[in-house]
Amino acid sequence: MDQARGILTGCDKNMELFLPWWFDHIQKHNTLPVAIIDYGLSDFGKRVAQNIGLLIEKQPIPIDKCQEAPSKAFPTYRHEARELYMYKPFGLTSSPFEHTIWLDVDCKVKCDLSPLFDTPEFSIALNSVDGQDWAKEYQIFSSLDTPLLNTGVLVVKKNSPVLQSWCDQTLQKSAQYVLEDVLLSELIATENLPISILPSTYNTHWKCADTTTKIVHFMNHYGKAVILQEMLAKVCGVEDER
Repeated sequence: MDQARGILTGCDKNMELFLPWWFDHIQKHNTLPVAIIDYGLSDFGKRVAQNIGLLIEKQPIPIDKCQEAPSKAFPTYRHEARELYMYKPFGLTSSPFEHTIWLDVDCKVKCDLSPLFDTPEFSIALNSVDGQDWAKEYQIFSSLDTPLLNTGVLVVKKNSPVLQSWCDQTLQKSAQYVLEDVLLSELIATENLPISILPSTYNTHWKCADTTTKIVHFMNHYGKAVILQEMLAKVCGVEDER
């Protein structure tokens, strides 16, 4: 496997059914090597991942309260995948590539990704309006002017200082945050860390996708339902080009 540039994701048994769909769209436009972190795949999921690319074992990290949502601030919030979200920066440090594109498994690639490697060492897109509304609803930030980032698509060089700061902050303060996007957004805003903002076309909410969209992000449970609909349509011989 070429170790210079590649695509990385993480997946567990709850999301493994999307792996073939995810990779199918990647390989329509790209020949980049792929690595998948095993977040708790089934035996079948592991075989699927190994057929796609390199399967990486999830390394343990010392986050004591990572599985606990910050219940005092968000008493109604529960998400079984929160630990996996918080693990993302550590997963990136285990990437076999010198220059990595992280793509969540619910992202649909519609383009050649090679131009992303021309971006600075830590590049990320802003969250959608949908995400900003969510942030305001839960009063996550002291200032509503704080931009909310989305970690579904990331471009990161190995040994990035921003990535190391993200890992450190997660170790220290993960119990204070609902999601990794929020923790990273606040860290970058308060520490003024050097990042590059990707064009929104590289991480577009599925409700907002159009002909200019390069990567569609099927966020939330409704987005996953749309993916399943597309997968079923393909089985039935009907293409859904959302």
